[in-house]
Amino acid sequence: MTLRSSLLALSYYEGSPVVIMDRRQVLRVGVLGLTLLGTSTGVAQLAAARPVPLPAGELIDVYLGRRIRIRPALPVPRVFIDDVELHVMLLNTSGYTTQLNHYQTFSTPLLAARAAVNGLRGARLLPFHR
Repeated sequence: MTLRSSLLALSYYEGSPVVIMDRRQVLRVGVLGLTLLGTSTGVAQLAAARPVPLPAGELIDVYLGRRIRIRPALPVPRVFIDDVELHVMLLNTSGYTTQLNHYQTFSTPLLAARAAVNGLRGARLLPFHR
């Protein structure tokens, strides 16, 4: 039996068994060890993290890497993109429009916020002052 043909060969060097592995086996064991280490670290972080309680009716969505938060309010819900308020207006036809999409109507505030994120094209939303 040659070393190349065997997957695992045991030899005795001065009375103690020595495990001889080829490069592929060493690489497999190393990758498996790092994978297990990374997975256990990620699971530990998830177990330690506590979810933040949301107020009743609040919606959080991530769209194209931007965080959209909608808080229920009367008469118009408050919409935030990356914690900056987006001015949303209620139309008579029970639709919504925003300061960025003034000539388009949307059926929900979430769709209006997503269209605003598309309109920003990666730019930062500036605060709206009432």
